[in-house]
Amino acid sequence: QPTADTAHAQAAEAYELPEVEERPELLNRADVARSISRNYPREMRRRHLTGTVSIRMLVKRDGTVDPATITAMDSTHPDFAAAAVKIVRAMRFRPARVGGQPVPVWLMFPVSFWTWPHGSPPPYHPPPLVPRP
Repeated sequence: QPTADTAHAQAAEAYELPEVEERPELLNRADVARSISRNYPREMRRRHLTGTVSIRMLVKRDGTVDPATITAMDSTHPDFAAAAVKIVRAMRFRPARVGGQPVPVWLMFPVSFWTWPHGSPPPYHPPPLVPRP
């Protein structure tokens, strides 16, 4: 079990996205799509409001997200921000790599909330990862 010291050490040595040779890849897209549906703020869904949240987070060497680093940087509504933070906690990635070795990396990751007039949403395909300006 990783300790707080281990997580802190990974955050201190983490790469920014442009510095890695292989970018992380979201592995559990179907789980994320279900999580977005489950965590869609009720009032926002009722009103057919859509929104996007930009989340900054650390993806650790093992491909999990460090929950202590999750920050909603920009959101179209505070309710979407709170839901997005819950959603990204369960994301799993193929780790970023440098020199063939897995490395921790900081990501800006968009989480989008959309309503669909007929049934279930289409499969979740996140937009490309964007380097932090």
